[in-house]
Amino acid sequence: MEENRAQAYLQLIHTLLNCPNGDEPQILQDNSELLDRGFLETCESVAAKLAAQGGENGANFLRNLASQLGQFIDMNDDGDSNNSEDENFQEYTNFFLELLQAEQASNSDIKVIYPMLDQRQYLLNLRFAETLQQVAQNLIAGENPQTIDSIVAVIENLSIHISNFPSGNRANNIEIALTGYQIVLNNREPKSEKFAQTQYNLALAYKNRINGSRVDNLERAIEFDQAALRVYNIKDFPEQWAKTQNNLAIAYSNRINGSRADNLERAIDCDEATLKVRTREDFPEDWATTQNNLAIAYKNRINGSRAQNLERAIGFLEAALTIRTFEDFPEKWAETQNNLANAYSDRINGSRADNLERAIELYHNALTVHTREDFPEYWANNQNNLATAYKNRINGSRANNLEQAICFFKAALTVLNRENFPEYWANNQNNLANAYSDRINGSRGDNLERAIEFYQAALTVRTIRNFPLENVKTLSNLGLTYLEKLDYINQEKSEDINQRAITLQSAYDTFKNAITRASKLRELESGDETKQKHDLEWDRLYRGMVQVCLDRQSNQEALLYAEANKARNLAEVIAQKQETPQVLKPITFTEITQLLTPDTALIEWYITDKEIITFVVTYPDVLTVHRNRQCDELIDLVNDYRADYKQSKTHWQTKLSDYLQRLAEILQITTILPSESTRLILIPHWLLHLFPLHALPLTDDEFLLDRFTQGIQYSPSCQLLQQITIHPNFDQLLALQNPTSDLPYTDVEVASIAPKFAISQILPGSEASKTNLLEQYLEQLENAHCAHFSCHGSFNADDPLKSFLILSGGIIEEPPQPPLVRGEQD
Repeated sequence: MEENRAQAYLQLIHTLLNCPNGDEPQILQDNSELLDRGFLETCESVAAKLAAQGGENGANFLRNLASQLGQFIDMNDDGDSNNSEDENFQEYTNFFLELLQAEQASNSDIKVIYPMLDQRQYLLNLRFAETLQQVAQNLIAGENPQTIDSIVAVIENLSIHISNFPSGNRANNIEIALTGYQIVLNNREPKSEKFAQTQYNLALAYKNRINGSRVDNLERAIEFDQAALRVYNIKDFPEQWAKTQNNLAIAYSNRINGSRADNLERAIDCDEATLKVRTREDFPEDWATTQNNLAIAYKNRINGSRAQNLERAIGFLEAALTIRTFEDFPEKWAETQNNLANAYSDRINGSRADNLERAIELYHNALTVHTREDFPEYWANNQNNLATAYKNRINGSRANNLEQAICFFKAALTVLNRENFPEYWANNQNNLANAYSDRINGSRGDNLERAIEFYQAALTVRTIRNFPLENVKTLSNLGLTYLEKLDYINQEKSEDINQRAITLQSAYDTFKNAITRASKLRELESGDETKQKHDLEWDRLYRGMVQVCLDRQSNQEALLYAEANKARNLAEVIAQKQETPQVLKPITFTEITQLLTPDTALIEWYITDKEIITFVVTYPDVLTVHRNRQCDELIDLVNDYRADYKQSKTHWQTKLSDYLQRLAEILQITTILPSESTRLILIPHWLLHLFPLHALPLTDDEFLLDRFTQGIQYSPSCQLLQQITIHPNFDQLLALQNPTSDLPYTDVEVASIAPKFAISQILPGSEASKTNLLEQYLEQLENAHCAHFSCHGSFNADDPLKSFLILSGGIIEEPPQPPLVRGEQD
């Protein structure tokens, strides 16, 4: 094969793209000697570049051409001329043998091997893998063990070089390497050091594999790493053991099967294990690599405080930079600069604006080394990261920042094509869609259409099978963009009823898919904290779905999705505490109406990004929905409430009636109240949990509690209320009464509640201590149907799980804090 064949492919493609319409068949016939699989791969590569540059017509032409020619070539491959087949096989065989000779003669020097691979990239395909297997078996057959060992050693080195070869089709390169490694493994002595080395190489290849199921590939990678570790123990092979632990950590970081939180903890454990060998003193470079890897794991960590995890990530990266200096390790320095920028992009502590400026500075630092010419893949990923930072940037013009982001995203696509980097390509498509969704310049309608197209493109790679988490994230983004499109249609094209209906259906289908899949991911998690964080992450899915259901006039369905988004963890715990533990199923509308009696009504609020939605259910099964768009007013009210409380509790008390009056007006409370009921169930949402809603004023002389003479009941959700209602023997009380001896009405409170239970255990005053509760009354606490804490408490708005109750003997450094909230929605 001529060395300039690749150039001939490109010239033929150029001719086809620029010829008059209708001349293509003759041109192809005149150049039939070039129509092989190498030409098809070149067509795909050029098509990807054209698409990234906006040349969709040319890209589609080349893809269609490659598809049609591929079918023709496949047919010929199945039954054509034996002479042609033999010649083809001989070409692959000769190339393979030349590579083996070069590996041996050059002592596996990539300066010799890479130019050979570069000149005949068109041969690096699946047929080469088949040839490698056949020829290798022939070479090995009948040889003595020593000769076989020498042959497979050379094949292993060649496989490593092809796997790492930066050009050609990356998927094919990895498949060839896998074939080579498997041949080597089959001819290694089991449980030997070399056997473990090949398993390590197989793990690396499966971790990076593009073909096949990503789920299965990562499982195979973990299996091979674990198999290698059965040979590589820390005593006999400390360096190899640490290297394999490092590889295993990366595989667990990317793992799809199992709990995402647990996998990341396993990754951290593996990284920390490597530090038993990779100390700063003995292996400074490897130590720095582990610091870098620990940083990535902590940046993605689910368990623990998100803010603290990011601070730890920054600390690990700064430690790595004490070794990875620009002077000594410029490539590693640039890699660490990029990762440090990623951490600052997500950082919670400190000024958000300053963190993003710091991230942008660090990305630019990395680009001084990671140039497009020398490190195209790193350069492209850096462009993508830089684009994301500009998209989120606070300083400067918002419109200009978004234009800059789009430019960086598009630049990345000149390298990150779908064929060789499908995961990165899909990530870029998702990010580019985010930028177009927010874009200010240009037509709003056109920008939203572009965003939808990019999200849909990302989903062709981000499948639920191979990238479940990313699939749900992109579906979520797509659903929210459909909502934005609906707003645009309502404002600008209200007469286009058909387009509105189509968009509304697309939004519904997308959110439903995303919620179903997010629920499946939740089932993989085991810990309560992890599930809570999962629910918080996908909160926006439910907010979007509730809005869509209401727009579709599916009010009952909207209420059920709102319910599914509330206090789910607590409802699951209570379901497990029933006499017969239950698997919690979503509540139905019929079950909600069964909570009512003829004189009872239920009001459930749900707050989205733009609306305060009120569901009013009256006996027997009447559902009324009220929607108002005063979210901003509600948030302003909460901010004022918070500021006044922090300034002076006494001042706050004098203004409480004003706050409640403002809240009553925002909620339009006099409009939404059912007129016939005498008992009311209130189910607040988000900010509304902070207020005594029963004290909302109706008139100058009447409050909500006065209107409902049979009382007002609160519940976090209908499902929680249902769990309490269906409890067969709700008759055991454990009450902690006035543990700090400064709340006189708590004595009256507990005295009023206790007679309602057949069995009551009361811990008054100093007896109500944490030690006493957990050591002397733990069994009563676990068995209680109602645990009533009549005491002080403090709410931590920044980290709600650090909120606490103040029992006897508790140390109080500050007065109890008010129920604080975020100033804005995520």
